[in-house]
Amino acid sequence: MGNSNEKQASGGAKPYGDGSSFSGEEVKQIEHMFNQLSNQTPESRGQKVLLRDGLIQQFPENREFASNLFQWFQKMSNSDLITFKEFIAGLEVILKEPIQYQVSYFNSRSFDKYEIFLQVSTGQYMVDKDSATISYTQGVTFLKELLNCFHSKGQPDQRNIDQAASLMANTFFKDTHTTISWRDMTYNIKNNLPYINKMVKLYFSGKFVQPGIPLHLPALEEESQILNKELLGVFYLSNSFFHNLPKLQLVYSSAKSGTSFNRLALSLRGYEAPTLILVKHVEVADEARGKERTSHVFGGFARTGWNDELKYNGDSESYIFSLIPNFKSFYAYKGQGGTNYTYMNTKRIQGSKYKVGLGFGGDSFKNYRLWLDEELESGSYTSPDDLTYDKGFLIDPSITKFNIEHVEIWGLGDQNTLRGQQEYRQREMELIESQRKVDKKAFLQSGFDKEIFFGNTFKTHERADQTDFREEMEKMEQQKNKNE
Repeated sequence: MGNSNEKQASGGAKPYGDGSSFSGEEVKQIEHMFNQLSNQTPESRGQKVLLRDGLIQQFPENREFASNLFQWFQKMSNSDLITFKEFIAGLEVILKEPIQYQVSYFNSRSFDKYEIFLQVSTGQYMVDKDSATISYTQGVTFLKELLNCFHSKGQPDQRNIDQAASLMANTFFKDTHTTISWRDMTYNIKNNLPYINKMVKLYFSGKFVQPGIPLHLPALEEESQILNKELLGVFYLSNSFFHNLPKLQLVYSSAKSGTSFNRLALSLRGYEAPTLILVKHVEVADEARGKERTSHVFGGFARTGWNDELKYNGDSESYIFSLIPNFKSFYAYKGQGGTNYTYMNTKRIQGSKYKVGLGFGGDSFKNYRLWLDEELESGSYTSPDDLTYDKGFLIDPSITKFNIEHVEIWGLGDQNTLRGQQEYRQREMELIESQRKVDKKAFLQSGFDKEIFFGNTFKTHERADQTDFREEMEKMEQQKNKNE
């Protein structure tokens, strides 16, 4: 490239290199990538110019997007020929924060990074925010291409991509025939996908500045009946705890452990890391009423561990969400100032307001926003408002009775988290064993609440709980040996 770094952009812009918003090392890497994606053409008069095919090869997971990106570079440079000068000026707009850009058009307009991605995806290259519109089809395409970014090392599952893009679009648009304004679209994106700017910058940086560092989604430690990679992409865009996470640990699965609240609670006790709770409800087909089988997935996220006690716990980073068929998160910071974040109790106290179950939100230990009862299928429910979380339905309000097909809890911890839980369970097992050696009177006079372990009756629930503990301990030991 010779002295390409010393060339100046139009309008008296500053030179590239030391005066650019890119560092010297970044400029070298970008120039190296440009040389790989470019060549001389008869029209370029000896200069190397970016090739459309070269750019497309750099985006195997997003070929149509890459073709549109080539046109975006052409629009930015007001030329069909994209030299290194125009190429790095365009990347500055995509990757760097608003400063005195080389492309003067962007100096008087404020665009978030995802808005550049949206411009490229929809082909609206020099967009006017006040007059531009987005159709449902354009919105779905944008979201598909966004999710494709997580698949730089392999081809995405198109069916899963379609589903994940649609569940986000179903929240942004009233129906499939709707067209909304650019500003409404960006408002919906920012409110539902708060980490989209970070994701877009990482994606483009991995293509041109730090090649070989793709966007990373956590792996699923075991097979899921609910989650897939594309749905993990949705959580990545909306929850920073999914960033830089090697894998998700399956803490509880009704498919493996049955729909027992006792086992669900056991799986959470002692797990000191964030958890993602997913509930899948299925509406059974009814041909006579013209109803098809439909799935609804909703749940909650808790940043802190779950304490089994007669009070609320958690913090303001807990939230609840609907996932399928519409994705929407209901955050505590958008609530009315309540602090009833999470609650879990296994103590069965007759006539008490402290019910056995797990909940998010609610008021005075009732009217929870999301409640998983000790009778999971018959007693669980959701409600549309409380003082802690933002208002809204987690599931279609016409659904009054749950038909729970699966419940899964995924942990965002590591091996230290599992070791800590194993030590916690060992201590509980030792405590249970010690209680067998004393009479009931001595046990009740101690500082421990027997209901944590035994439920309504001492002997019956001792045996049931002890069995659950033993089985859980055996599973953890098997998992530990597997990981080692």
